[in-house]
Amino acid sequence: MAVFNKVLLPTDGSDNSLRAAEYVVNLLRFKPDIQVTIINVYHVPPELKAFDHEHPFAPGLVSSVKEMSKRYLAKTAAVFEQAGFSVNSESLEGDPAQVIVDYAARGGFDHIVMGSRGAGQWSGLIFGSVTQKVIPVAPCPLILIR
Repeated sequence: MAVFNKVLLPTDGSDNSLRAAEYVVNLLRFKPDIQVTIINVYHVPPELKAFDHEHPFAPGLVSSVKEMSKRYLAKTAAVFEQAGFSVNSESLEGDPAQVIVDYAARGGFDHIVMGSRGAGQWSGLIFGSVTQKVIPVAPCPLILIR
């Protein structure tokens, strides 16, 4: 049987991410001492960052992306709060798949639980592109929820 002590829950605010959160809540009901960290990884292309600082009609593009990340985290954390559990959360910038893998490895997580596909434009695929990139290089067991 798998031992759950420290779980990483990447979220993008999608329905599958919220179902993954519900899955972890159910784990917590059986083992309430599991440490859960929710992360949202946003990617701001360099050209968008340059555009944000140089274009007079588009102030705040990067800050809008960061704010959206915080909303996704709050939405996912609410699933835990409503069930009476507290979690850690963090908004991170970078390539989502790489950041998820690196964060899990550095943090000593024993499981990653994530939605099988997210909110991206190709969300109708069996696995989302971030999920496809995480699967072969995950440093610990990966549970996909759909």
